[in-house]
Amino acid sequence: MGIGEKQILFAILALAFLVRIVGLDYGLPLTVVGDEPPFVIGALTMMQEKTLIPGLHPEAFLDKVYFPPYFIYILLIPLALVMGIWYLLAGVSFEIFQNLVALDPTPLYLTVRFIVAVLGTLTVWIVYKAARNIFQEAKPALLSALVLALALLHVNFSHWGRHWIPITLVFATVIWLLTHPNLSIKKRYLLSTLAVGIGFGINYQAIVIAPFIILYFLLVDKISLREALKTRWVWGSMFLFLILLAIPIALYPQNLQVISPENVTIYRGEEPTGVFGFFWSYWFYLRHMLFSEPVFILAAISGLLILLRNLFTRRLAATFALYSLVYVAIFYLVFHLQGRYILLLYPIFALSAGYAMSKIRSKILVGAILLLMLVPVLRFDQLLVRNDTRIQVRDWVSERLQVSEKIAYLARLARLPSTPVAIAELESIESSALRKVDLAERDLPQEFLPEPRHHTLNLANVEDEAFFLGLREYLEENDYKYFILSPELVGRQRINPKFHGVTVEYFEGYVARDDDNDMTNGFGGGLPALFGLPNFGPALDVIKLY
Repeated sequence: MGIGEKQILFAILALAFLVRIVGLDYGLPLTVVGDEPPFVIGALTMMQEKTLIPGLHPEAFLDKVYFPPYFIYILLIPLALVMGIWYLLAGVSFEIFQNLVALDPTPLYLTVRFIVAVLGTLTVWIVYKAARNIFQEAKPALLSALVLALALLHVNFSHWGRHWIPITLVFATVIWLLTHPNLSIKKRYLLSTLAVGIGFGINYQAIVIAPFIILYFLLVDKISLREALKTRWVWGSMFLFLILLAIPIALYPQNLQVISPENVTIYRGEEPTGVFGFFWSYWFYLRHMLFSEPVFILAAISGLLILLRNLFTRRLAATFALYSLVYVAIFYLVFHLQGRYILLLYPIFALSAGYAMSKIRSKILVGAILLLMLVPVLRFDQLLVRNDTRIQVRDWVSERLQVSEKIAYLARLARLPSTPVAIAELESIESSALRKVDLAERDLPQEFLPEPRHHTLNLANVEDEAFFLGLREYLEENDYKYFILSPELVGRQRINPKFHGVTVEYFEGYVARDDDNDMTNGFGGGLPALFGLPNFGPALDVIKLY
């Protein structure tokens, strides 16, 4: 008896889940992954304020939460359960428990990341369902699911407690609903509208899915605008859409500042402008994918071309292609460019790539293509297990340095366990540099604190330029024995790299102050960086001072 479709699908989903949970504890207890803290902090703030409506307590949420609240709602019950069990097992006062959470929130972040890994795996299953609707065959459907299961950027972001995977799941669901053969046209569009409205409450970016629905309406279902305007359910869908957009805005209207023109301008940087900039934006994303997962994007392009030649799939392929062009144009014209923004289009790319691979007769060639996709994913997971350089340096300090030796530490989003005396010293330098973890470490009884703890001056949040101008003299005068420095910050904070000392350990990582080099925030330099660097995270120099 041969292996059936259900068994193969189960194996694909198991593989998808496995590669998405390996290394799930990366970087913890440090919060080194961008945009993760707002969701955990948002849920904790809702518990603390006893509210589900952030707009009623803007002072508690502003500067902490800059996303709509729906994803926080999804996380609220799981996080509340984890907090409750944790509190019962800790057997301490609530005040001490709050400091324990601030000191090491690892259980909370692991919970959120696990949920996202499940949602990423669910996206693979939904793409399979959509492909089954479209192609009416098992082979292209299974291959579509498999290529998404092995798509590097999707695997990457399925590890992090961010909104990108939930939004991609929403788009995959819209494709599945619109192509569903057993739903009436009215239900298909009403349910798709509902899905986009829910996505809008997770992140405002979901509104860019609406053009796909319109294109599908016009090109695939071939309903004219004149006919549509005479149809009651079309008006109902539009009215529903407006209501769904209004709800998350009403729940947290202060959050609209995140999409204000001023905020967008900050991030546009030195992007090319005008006609050249418009066409350059397409090359921007294509270049990133060619350097990061060339097999996936080339298979997707090939699949689109094959689908366009097929009489029965031509209109759908045209919708896929046109929407991809519209999507990139919207982000260029209205927002700005980031490599990770292309992730929402991955369900389209997976469907196209799966179809292209289903047309390859050689099983050996298909296997080779899939292997070429698997190897970078395995390398990515391997580096997650090795952990971030900022975690490696924590382990090195703990094992190699005496607690009597004073350490200064300057790296982005990094800190080492410290002592009350060192924390008081940091406060005297710049009180605004203290964070909740510093206060927890200062106030907790000693039996709850990690050992060993060095006198570590954690400088990551100090902004006083005058202090950094005299940093070398300060460290010498105060008898610091080691200075751990990330080279990406030399110059940015006017630090003189000519310290009186010698590098005794070097943790190799990226050296440029650019989020594009951070694999947890996008493509991270592509395959050359993935296979060329031994670690994720910034490079770190451990300098022994004379």
